[in-house]
Amino acid sequence: MDIPTLFLIIALTNILLAVAMASMADQPGHDAMGPWSLAALVNAGAYLGFIWQAHAGHPLLLVVSNVMVAAWLALVGEGFQRFYQHPWPRWILWIPLPVMLVGLLALLDNLPGRAILVAILLSYQTIVILFMVLRNRHDTPGRGQVIIVISLVVLLVLLGIRALMAGLGGMDRMTSILQANALQVLTFQAGLLAMILLALGVIVMTHERTGQVLAASERRFRMLFEESRQPLTLMDQAGFFTAANPAALALFHLQQPDQLIGRPLTDFTPPMQPDGRLSIDHAREMRRQAPTLGGHECEWQCRRGDGQPFDVLLMLTAIQYEERPLLHVAWSDITRRKAAETQLRINEEKFRTFVEDANDVIYTLNLDGTFQYLSPNIRELLAQEPEDFLGGHFAAIVHPDDLPACQVFLERLLATRSKQSGLEYRVRHGTAGWRWHVTNASPLFDKDDGTIIGMLGIAHDITERKQAEVRIMHMAHHDGLTALPNRSLLFSRLDQAMGRAGEAGRMLALMFLDLDKFKPINDTHGHAVGDLVLKQVARRLMSSVREADMVARIGGDEFIVMLPEIRQMEHALIVAENIRQSLQEPFCFDGLELSVSTSIGIAIYPEHGRDSRELAQYADIAMYHAKQGGANRIRVYAPDLGTEGA
Repeated sequence: MDIPTLFLIIALTNILLAVAMASMADQPGHDAMGPWSLAALVNAGAYLGFIWQAHAGHPLLLVVSNVMVAAWLALVGEGFQRFYQHPWPRWILWIPLPVMLVGLLALLDNLPGRAILVAILLSYQTIVILFMVLRNRHDTPGRGQVIIVISLVVLLVLLGIRALMAGLGGMDRMTSILQANALQVLTFQAGLLAMILLALGVIVMTHERTGQVLAASERRFRMLFEESRQPLTLMDQAGFFTAANPAALALFHLQQPDQLIGRPLTDFTPPMQPDGRLSIDHAREMRRQAPTLGGHECEWQCRRGDGQPFDVLLMLTAIQYEERPLLHVAWSDITRRKAAETQLRINEEKFRTFVEDANDVIYTLNLDGTFQYLSPNIRELLAQEPEDFLGGHFAAIVHPDDLPACQVFLERLLATRSKQSGLEYRVRHGTAGWRWHVTNASPLFDKDDGTIIGMLGIAHDITERKQAEVRIMHMAHHDGLTALPNRSLLFSRLDQAMGRAGEAGRMLALMFLDLDKFKPINDTHGHAVGDLVLKQVARRLMSSVREADMVARIGGDEFIVMLPEIRQMEHALIVAENIRQSLQEPFCFDGLELSVSTSIGIAIYPEHGRDSRELAQYADIAMYHAKQGGANRIRVYAPDLGTEGA
């Protein structure tokens, strides 16, 4: 194949790649496709310029085409910066362009010199891009990243071959870049393959990131779905339940998920709704409106598993989950609210009798937020007297931090002239501090002219649910056995501590601890005894460090100790020796006397690393060498330890 034909194929291939990447640029998470698409177009223009120069013979076309190749690599680098969202100084990628322009103008009559100059500058850009990819290798690992690295390495090799060929005189007899030469044809063919691999790699890597983000989102959704105290279900487009959380099962008085899943909504409704419509027709209309409008809200009458009727507020949201369209249904039991509204319509006296026996606080506010009524059960629920707040603003009982949200809630109710739900806020308890409440409220209308005169609210105590959420958050960041911070919390705090140490010009020490002789304890005495040892180890570690220091368990018999803002390395060695000696003391349980020791590796910020993951890796390496050196030792990381054991 002659060189002009090969260049034409390279240009057309780049145009096709540019079109393909441009078609994906408007998809979420594909922002980098814009620069990459433009890079392919610029590269195509460069090779068309080489062909044009061969026919026109104008030397400036050769200069422009080579500069466009450098612009191609600069734009590829811009795309990676946008993909990783780690901006570098832009001149690092673009400085070769003016250098190449000046150099080529000076070497117009020297083909080997031009080839060497272009190869050196393009190699520099390729190395910068390769470094950028390798530095962010943990961002989106997968096949796409491997393909990109291979393509960049191939490109570097080809540029090296081309520079070597020019330096050894392989181009002395050539007068044009398009002059046929077996090695030249081979390098350009391999270059075409590298360009295709690079484009394929960025496309694959972009799709892999999208998949990773989607999978993580679905996992978070499933966790929140299952842990929510609000009854939640998923329903397919035919109206059949596909999932239900424990709160939803409790709402329906059902014991097992399969008592609900796989059955239609209408199995749990009376034939007719209170508004006179058939339940099956009403359900069909809800399923039709929700996907069209993105969501739907309505009141619905249901039957529990034991046949007991109840009223709910349904909030349907159309979602895509596990690659199929579903309806996410949030259920709010409004049976009491409906009963309260009915009683209110009958007469005020019956209403008062009802609210005095209710478990929720029922209240009315006028338009400026002043209490007009508070149910007497506020005495039992909040240890407060209703008379202390009647005629006063709700700010007197609501936590100051929650007042803006309450004000917005009231304004939205007045603006929409419709009921509002789900406002969560703290209210003052007479003897027990602050309690969390959730309120639903409806506007009150003047019976003569229909104007809004205030609002009726029902507030429910959700303090236990809020406390459970705090406990769940604590469990997500702490080890269940020792109550020490886990790996996630450790690295979050480590990043912050390294930032503070850097600002203060101090050092930070990270110790990686691995217990020696712990496995035989588990094997001989069982995991229950092993767990007791781990708890005692945690307590001894905590007693060996300062209050400002941090001890974390990262799994098994491995612990990490962080010493923030130390003045010198000797401080870390003193603490490590105290820990080592403390853990040498026997552990006694019910007549058993057990012994362990520990191997400790230490890495120092900023001497050994400025990145939290890197610092932890070096501490792990030092610990490995301490253990290999006979265990029960302390080892400080040094570069000559290498990466073995990491």
